[in-house]
Order: sequence, then structure tokens, then C-alpha cells
Amino acid sequence: MNRNVKWSGVDERKRQIISRLRSLGYPIIKEDVLRSGKKQTIDLVAYVIDGKGNLIPQVVVDIYEDPPVHAPVYLQGAARSLDVPYALLITREREVWYDQNLLPVSPPNTVYSCSQYITDITQIQRIYWRCYHTFRGVLDSENTLALLAYNMLLRHDLKQKGNLEGWSSIQSPKVYIQLLEETMNTYHLIDQNLLLALKGFTSTEIESLVRKTEHIIPTHYNLGFVLIQLVEKVLHPKMQIGEVITTPALSELFQQTIQVVFDQGRMLDLSLGSGFNLFRCLQVIKPTICEAIEVNHKAAELAQILFIVTGLYDRVTIYQMNSLEYKSTENYDLILLNPPLGQRIRSDALNYNEFAVTEYGRRRRVDLSELLLEQAIQLAKPGGMILTLLTEGLLFKNPVTTRDYIRKETIIEGIFSLPPHTLRPYTAVKTSLLVLKKKLDHTEIGKEVFLAEPKSLEDFTVVVDLFAKWRKGEKVG
Repeated sequence: MNRNVKWSGVDERKRQIISRLRSLGYPIIKEDVLRSGKKQTIDLVAYVIDGKGNLIPQVVVDIYEDPPVHAPVYLQGAARSLDVPYALLITREREVWYDQNLLPVSPPNTVYSCSQYITDITQIQRIYWRCYHTFRGVLDSENTLALLAYNMLLRHDLKQKGNLEGWSSIQSPKVYIQLLEETMNTYHLIDQNLLLALKGFTSTEIESLVRKTEHIIPTHYNLGFVLIQLVEKVLHPKMQIGEVITTPALSELFQQTIQVVFDQGRMLDLSLGSGFNLFRCLQVIKPTICEAIEVNHKAAELAQILFIVTGLYDRVTIYQMNSLEYKSTENYDLILLNPPLGQRIRSDALNYNEFAVTEYGRRRRVDLSELLLEQAIQLAKPGGMILTLLTEGLLFKNPVTTRDYIRKETIIEGIFSLPPHTLRPYTAVKTSLLVLKKKLDHTEIGKEVFLAEPKSLEDFTVVVDLFAKWRKGEKVG
């Protein structure tokens, strides 16, 4: 298009061609695609999606008001650079189809695409990361993250309501905000800061967001990984002491260990965060009830969006509240705990004197993870399992009070002493994953403890496999 002057009806002509290509079965149409190795762009490229979710270019399109003599040759070069079977030359009144050799051909019959949307995680990441950098100049980093998360949610909601076909027609901030408010109301979410910021957007900026994300699948588990990656990169520089986003290696360890100790029943995540750990675990288990608690409003909001756009919304109930104040009428078969590390709690904190690990108020300060661990044990059923991360300072050094409480209330089945780099880049503190079973009564005594000290992240799978054999009574080296 940049090779000759636009005419007044060019945008309408382009819309007609896009509609025509989609009617032939090409689900993905990209505009102004940079030609490989050149500074020139191709007006339109039509794609299909293969069985692995990859985009496969099929048609290159150039649009002219009055095509120059060399237009077919230029089009042939574009077709060969992308290795597509078809090239399409568009003028005001005509469309001419060519093959790669510039021989005129009939329009293709209806083509087959394995999907209507992009599902490949790398391509989705690339699109959303480009969006982040585009709008980072308009919004601060946290609002940009919120914009992209809510954009995922909006597309999911429109698909659920049967209205996603109209996505590409969203062209004004007013329409986008109205649709987003309706989506927020549907899921009982609200982000007034984002809504206010969107009022300052131009139509061009809204159209850019809509166009960049229109081909992404509206509901898919890969959206969860993309959202978590955005959270990690955006929020990491702003995190407070003790706050740690669950690393992929640690979440995989939780995921693998859960498969060994849990079959079915009620499950609670006592420190949900932005939901990544629970998200990974729910890919391999199906609890009858799954509940989760997160005190931070923004984190709970992101977690809820994650579970919605990945199709897990009806499997998880999230409570935005202080985990230490949570009460349940029925206890749990499995509790996950990945607490903030190193956050000290003073004796004037709410309910402090009610916890045994504080010696009912006699200890002046304790680590938040100690209180959360006691809460987890109290909420577990007799015979229920608790998976928790603890610093080795708490586990093997002071205070003895917490270690005594663990021994009194639970059977320690396993201690996995993790490499110092497990939680990098957030911290290098030495931690252990504890596998605890709440005692049926205080007379129950554990006979053995499975101890492991993997030297690298790659050893986690081996350790869990050995732990599974050990639980079955098999001998392990």
C-alpha cells in the first residue's frame, strides 16, 4: 500500500478482501507484513493453522489503485519470500490470482485450517509482549499488565456470549470500555484505574490492541503460561521482601509431588498468589472441591482471570482475604502452602496470641510462614496431606517451637532439600519442600522420613519418582 497513493475507498476495499479470504477458509489475516530481508511490506498475508498450532502463510496480497507494470513481479518476490502457493493482486475493480510462477490461476477452493485461532504459546507470547511494549508508553507497567490480562478476559467473555465475531469491529475507546465493564460485571471484577486510563486512549490505540490480539484463541491453557510470564516480568522489579513468584521449576515439583500423595477429595491453596502453582497442579489432579485464598487484591484478581481464560474457572473458588483468618466447616484432604519468605510478624498482629507457634503470644516475633503452616495443619483433615515450602533456617535452626509443633501434629513423610537457585531470580535462600500428613491422633508415630537433596532442578523428577516408590514400600537407594 505504501507504494502508491491511497484512494478514498481503500480501507473498505481491504475489508472486502479480508472478508473474501476468510470465506475461503483462511482464519488469520495479517496486515502490513514485513517482507523477509526487505524494508518493504506486504499489504495482507493470509494464513492457515496446522495441527501443532503454527501459522502457515498461504496467500500474499497487494492492493493498488493503479498497479504499476512491475506489480506482478513484486508480488511474485513476496510470494517466494514467504513460500506461499498463491499471490493476489487487488485493484479498485479487479482481483487477479497467481501462483508462485506468476501464472494466472483460479481462486483456490475452500481451504482447511486445523484451527481458527493461534494456540502456539511462543506466538501468543510474542504478540502479547509486543502489545506490552506498545502500551507501556501510554500506561505504567501495572496498568499495562492489567490491560493485557483484561483483554484476554474480554475475548473469552465475548466468545462465551457468542459475540467474538464482532471483535474486529471494535474501534473506539467508548465501545471497548463498555464491553469491558460488562465483562467485569459478569465475573464480579473491577479495575477502576484501568477503566479510567482507557478513557485517555485514542481510537488508533484501541484498534491496534484489537488488531494485534484478534487471532489469539480466547480460551486455552497456554494463555495461563503467557499471563504468568507477563506477571513475572512486570511485577518482579516491584516485589517486596519475602514476595516470590512461584518459579516454573518449583511449580513442577509441586505438581509432580501432588500426583504421588493425592487422589481425590477437598483441596485448599492457602497462599494462592497469582495462581501459577495451583494452575499447574490442576492440570494433573481433579479435586472434588478446590478452594484458594489470597490476601492481595491484585494478585487474587490476576489469578481469577488466569483460571477463567484457561477454562478452569468452574473448578476453583477464590477467597480474597487473610489466610490466617480463614475458617472452614469442613477440613481438607490436601493443602498447598507456598508462603512469603522472611516476612516477620509482630506480637501485636491480629490473632497472634491464638497460635501455638507463637507460644500463645510469648514469642515477640515469628515468621509469617510459621503462622501459615500452623493454619494449614489446623485446616487439614486427620490423615490429610500438606505440601509446604519452608526456609531451612526455620526447619533446622531456630525456633524449636515450630519444629516441635510439626512433630506433634503431623507425620513428616518427606523433606526435599532444594538447590539454592530454585527460587532465582527472586531469592537464593535455601528452602525445603515438606510433605506432611496430619496425624489421625497424637499417639500416631512416623517410622521413617524420606530425605532427598537434589543438586539441580533436573533432579526433581528423579527425586519424586524415588519418593513414590518409597511410599509404596519399595526399597530405594
